[in-house]
Amino acid sequence: MMLGSSNPVGTGTSLNVVGDHIFGNNQAVVDNSSIIMFDHTNGAYYAVVEIAAGRNMKSTAEVSTTVIMDGEEGYESKFDNGITSSLTMPFGAPMKVLIPPYARFQLQFEANDAADTIGCTITGRIYA
Repeated sequence: MMLGSSNPVGTGTSLNVVGDHIFGNNQAVVDNSSIIMFDHTNGAYYAVVEIAAGRNMKSTAEVSTTVIMDGEEGYESKFDNGITSSLTMPFGAPMKVLIPPYARFQLQFEANDAADTIGCTITGRIYA
């Protein structure tokens, strides 16, 4: 079975499905607000994905990452820069998520201070 999306190499909020792989890349500036970085609805398959994110460190802003599935917040993690503003904020290990068939998956980032550029990559496999 060959599934595909219209933009398999671009950035944006949708996840791309090519063969049995699913992936997405996105980057945004978050300024004392929240942003939905990914908004994707699965088809007749489930996906096992790994989420890896990072940001530049312009301030001591805390950043929250929230996984939303069908409108319900299911997981949240927070990262901050520490007092010295010298730490980096990648995930220590990619966060793994299972996205069920026909589920709407959203990934939200929120910064509670100055503007920060946040980048995120999602990679995984689908099972049809």
